[in-house]
Amino acid sequence: MVEKDITKENVDSKTETSENLPKNTGLEMIKNHPGISYAVFSFVLGSLCMFLLLYLSKRIFNDENVLLFGDGFKTASNIRMCARNILNGESIFYSFSVSMGMNTSLLVAYDFMSPFNILYILFYNADVNLVTAMVYILKTGMTAMCFQIFASKTLKCKNFNSLIFALFYSMCGFAVFHGLSNNMWADALYVLPLVCIGVFNLVKKNKYIFLICIYAYAFIVNFYTGYMVGVFTFILFFVLVFIQKELSTKEKALRIAKYFAACVIAVMIAAFIWMPTLYCIINYSGNDSSSYKNISMSVADLINFMFWGRQDYDVTTKNPFVYSGIPALMLVPFFFIINKIKAENKIIFGALLISCVSCFFIKPLYILVHAFDMPAGFDYRFSFVFSFIICCMALFVSEQIEQINKILMLSYCVILSVFLVLSQIVFKLYDADLKSDVLFPLGSIVLLAVWFAAGLFFVKNKTSLAYIVALLLTVSEVVSNSVHQWHGFDYFSVDSYNAWSFYMNEILDDIKHSSDNNGFERYCFQIDMVDTSDSFWGFNGIEDFGSNDNPHLRVTLQNLGLYTSVHMLHASGLNPATEMIMGVKAIYFGDDVKETAGSASSLIKVPNDYYASVGFMVYDEAEKVVIDKNNSFENINTLIGAMTGVDDVFVKTERERIGFSDLGINLMETENGYALIRSDTDFPKLSLIVDRNPEFENNTGYREYVQVNFDNIGFYDDIKYSVFGMVNQMNTEDYYLTYSPVIELTRTQDKYGLVIASYMDDPDIVIKSLDFYGFDPDAMKEAYENISSEVFTVDEFKNGYIKGRINVTGDRRLLFLSVPYIMGWKLYVNGEEQQIVPVVNGDFVGIRLPDKGNYDIELKYTCPLLKEGFFVSGAGLLFTLFATLLGLYARKKQKVGTSE
Repeated sequence: MVEKDITKENVDSKTETSENLPKNTGLEMIKNHPGISYAVFSFVLGSLCMFLLLYLSKRIFNDENVLLFGDGFKTASNIRMCARNILNGESIFYSFSVSMGMNTSLLVAYDFMSPFNILYILFYNADVNLVTAMVYILKTGMTAMCFQIFASKTLKCKNFNSLIFALFYSMCGFAVFHGLSNNMWADALYVLPLVCIGVFNLVKKNKYIFLICIYAYAFIVNFYTGYMVGVFTFILFFVLVFIQKELSTKEKALRIAKYFAACVIAVMIAAFIWMPTLYCIINYSGNDSSSYKNISMSVADLINFMFWGRQDYDVTTKNPFVYSGIPALMLVPFFFIINKIKAENKIIFGALLISCVSCFFIKPLYILVHAFDMPAGFDYRFSFVFSFIICCMALFVSEQIEQINKILMLSYCVILSVFLVLSQIVFKLYDADLKSDVLFPLGSIVLLAVWFAAGLFFVKNKTSLAYIVALLLTVSEVVSNSVHQWHGFDYFSVDSYNAWSFYMNEILDDIKHSSDNNGFERYCFQIDMVDTSDSFWGFNGIEDFGSNDNPHLRVTLQNLGLYTSVHMLHASGLNPATEMIMGVKAIYFGDDVKETAGSASSLIKVPNDYYASVGFMVYDEAEKVVIDKNNSFENINTLIGAMTGVDDVFVKTERERIGFSDLGINLMETENGYALIRSDTDFPKLSLIVDRNPEFENNTGYREYVQVNFDNIGFYDDIKYSVFGMVNQMNTEDYYLTYSPVIELTRTQDKYGLVIASYMDDPDIVIKSLDFYGFDPDAMKEAYENISSEVFTVDEFKNGYIKGRINVTGDRRLLFLSVPYIMGWKLYVNGEEQQIVPVVNGDFVGIRLPDKGNYDIELKYTCPLLKEGFFVSGAGLLFTLFATLLGLYARKKQKVGTSE
């Protein structure tokens, strides 16, 4: 169906198509401009389907559920953070609300560059769930419209069928939104058809300006999905150019040269966003937390994942994938056997199909399309390409539906119906909820049978009823199946979301009225959804790290006893010493929001008795101190000693005060310090008990801590350990112990204790070390008094900027700021630029002050490579303008030559 030129045959085809439109409907616009009408209609229908999906699955306008969960909530938090910075006139490339302060270029490029995100700015104070729903709806409509435009302009399919399959392709966005409630990947769905238009224009018409523009747009909107679109359209281009028999070798070489030129110029135009992003990826990106899993999908798995959109928690992942519609599944097999579908089209889309499916099974290809990332399992991130190919192939078949043998089609429908029903029975054999999973695919087959019958009967008679019936049944099939899939994702209720919102607003109000330092204090939150509270609400906390998490700093904090995952820092593991060092002014505690849904939790605030400031004078030894021991208590003692000269604030607990409960568990200590806990139960537990230290019997500030280092530690899907009774925890009672934080033991009368449980199949717990230490409040008070006399006062701050002052009165000459040291900071002391002194493993900002006296200090952050990126982008735009003018000149010259 891809034509070389507009020939008489094409004109006749267009005429015949317009005659096939429903008559006597009064829609003269459709008759005169079917392409435009169907494109607009596709947008409306796609948006309507997503709205119905969200409404019927009770995601919006309902008291039961909310839309955001998982990574989608983190995405919304980052978007809200960028929107807040824009509204406040602050830098979007640096934020103190993430990772104690970091370059946010990667977050901006990954989450914020979609033009649809302007809704988060325009409706900043609105419910973020409803704003996100608006984004979902508009992007789904755009996806349907862009597919229809591609079908109309490139595939020359301008009839009603293009609208139907545009709708099916748009609903592959259901998988993206449903999987982790992400919306940033959805831009790739509507960009892909547009890039394909640009590729066809280059090969067929020797025009490449549109390809430059749409490639640049794809890279700017989301560099990650833009890369995926680039990989598959790269394959499309070379398949397309090499099957063009009418092009000479020289002309093919010219097309290839123009293609690479288009790619280079597009990359240049996008440089203002990808150059700072690349800098962050190289310098501050943490290791990928997932690992590649060998994928051996059966045909049943593939069909269920790709056409039914079902999810299976036992196969390879917890996420459903692309939804392409059962009609596409029923039509695609006939793509290669219908003679009237051109061989050229069979080669193009057949090659694309093979390349796409190969990426699901071949590890190097799988990693390649993921930009050298390795998401675990059968991933949905590039499966929208699969849906696009399938819907194109199905559209070709639908154009030649009368060429299919009716008996063959009927037999195939029966076989597929039986297969779908039986596969659901097999997959849900041990599931009590079998009824719905069988009825839904069966219902789809029934709807499809009516859809097919209506199409064959009514279209043949050219009546508008055919289009109405087909449209209603298509919408019914799409929405009903998708709603069924979405019902299983009730991660948060609207009550818990509102309770969290109420609770955080209460904290905001408390901070606003109690802050005496222009709001530049750090706070921690021991409540649910804490991962995103900092960036979402604009707090200066220490919980969030984000996508580019400064792994060197993360390791330093981990060595100080804080819990850090690969991409996230949590408040768990905090103790009075680290609270003082990190500039934490208070910790807000609350019940688990999910457990107190719909009720207002009482505000529990625990001020830090040792809060000084985000900056204070320390001894020079802090510049060279190295925090690299496995024992976090000794690391803290080393750091406090280097800063203040005070002896240990953590004192090792005497062995005779430590006990272990029996509970049928044997604890064996070995010469190399290992301990092996054995149990015959499936849920082994170890109870640790510490008697109170009589030396601090009357000191209420005394506490007991333990750090457990496991030898066979696991994380994420392989989590093996959990801790019960941890005081300095976050979120819930049980705490997954993945990175050995400092644990404060719960006090019960004169004893302190906690329970470590294992979820392993093997009931052995191998412990590398158990370090018990008591907190000495007297030593800590001495250290605090040592530094609190010379503290940094913040007069003004915003993201990427700090202005303050300090009065140096003692013999210390090094100012420590709990601001992470990264490239881009510029320091001014009394108006003169000065070099920053990296301190504490080189991870924090230090400032050398030469003598006693008053000092005005300014820190300004400039995003590395941002100016250079704008310069390269400007050059790319100039190249595009030059190419456009050159093309217009060549066309004008050709027209003059033809007239002569």
